[in-house]
Order: sequence, then C-alpha cells, then structure tokens
Amino acid sequence: MRRKQPLANRAERAPIPSHAASEWKPALEAAGLPRERRPYDLRHSFASWALAAGVPAYDVARYMGTSVRMLDLTYGHLVKGSEESARSRLDVYIKSTGAVEGAIR
Repeated sequence: MRRKQPLANRAERAPIPSHAASEWKPALEAAGLPRERRPYDLRHSFASWALAAGVPAYDVARYMGTSVRMLDLTYGHLVKGSEESARSRLDVYIKSTGAVEGAIR
C-alpha cells in the first residue's frame, strides 16, 4: 500500500528527504529520460542491451551484482544465437591452434 503523504520527521514535521527527489529525478532530467523511470527500469534495460550486444553473461552478472544463474533465469531468453556464437568461437580456436589433433589419441 502506498502512502499518500511523505514520511515526516516527527520533531520538525518536515518531509524526510528522498533520494528520488534529490538525486534520481534530476539525474533522469539531465540524461533526457522521462521522469517516470525507476532504477529497476534502467537496470533491466542495461541487462537486456548488454546481453543482446553479446557481453558475456558472467560479466553482466558481475556488473549488476547478481549471479549468472539469476541473470539466466530473468534475461536468458534475450540471448539469441549464443549457441551458434559459442560453436563459431570454438571452431576458430580449434582451427587456429590445432587443439583437436593434440587432444585426441
């Protein structure tokens, strides 16, 4: 349930400062973003765009302070073509190093 009025400092009966009013809203305005954005919205956009751009999930999880597992559960559907990309990278590695010839006996 949302409060209709801000919390008040009982001694002064003044509203308690909120980071939303003092820091968040001005930062959104300076960035040219709508004032209705929440921190969660920007976090979600970052994760979505980073994964879609091919940033490794391990790195995205580290930047966001979460686990790769949680990132996969929440955003895994956005990582299209990751299997093909991994296959391609392995093919390039194997061809450039001759890794398979030395490993199979």
